[in-house]
Amino acid sequence: MKNAHSQFPSIIPVILAAGLSKRMGEQKLLLDWEGKTVIETVVTALAEGGCPNIYIVTGASHHEISKIFSGKLEINLVYNKNFAHCEMLQSLQIGVKALPKETKAFFIALGDQPQINSVTVAKLMDHFLKDDRKINIPSFNMKRGHPWLIPMEFAEEILNLPSEKTLRDFINAHAHEISYLNVETEDILKDLDTPEDYERDRPKQ
Repeated sequence: MKNAHSQFPSIIPVILAAGLSKRMGEQKLLLDWEGKTVIETVVTALAEGGCPNIYIVTGASHHEISKIFSGKLEINLVYNKNFAHCEMLQSLQIGVKALPKETKAFFIALGDQPQINSVTVAKLMDHFLKDDRKINIPSFNMKRGHPWLIPMEFAEEILNLPSEKTLRDFINAHAHEISYLNVETEDILKDLDTPEDYERDRPKQ
């Protein structure tokens, strides 16, 4: 797929990929998904959706992910050294801190959501470009999914959230500043937490 929005390098995904995968029992980001790893599949969808630069916050599998993306200049790895003792918010804060100054907006993407597709990514970017002051979130049947596209003007607030807060607290505080993009696929609601999730959702040969 052509990168229709590659002229907007200031929209950058932050992929959260630091977790221990305790519920899966093995590192889910490295599981096979149609001949690629899960994390490669997520990166590919974002890149094909129009994101020429991608940041990945790593942790438990930093070494393995580094090997996968070695030599790919468009992939920037940011290591969360406290991955074993912090929550998703802290990984996001580390990723946002690393973004270049010219960043206009950033995706919050999940490293364990290989169901993400490039069409949704491209539509979210179109949606954002029509109103770049709103938080853009995909929705299926009135249910909020991922990835989220956040204007950079919210970055400082996210960086200043205390550790006891969550991203849900942030979103709830800005309920009137969300622009929902209705999509026709429930894939935006799915991620991989357990072996049952993986066996149910992975593409079958």
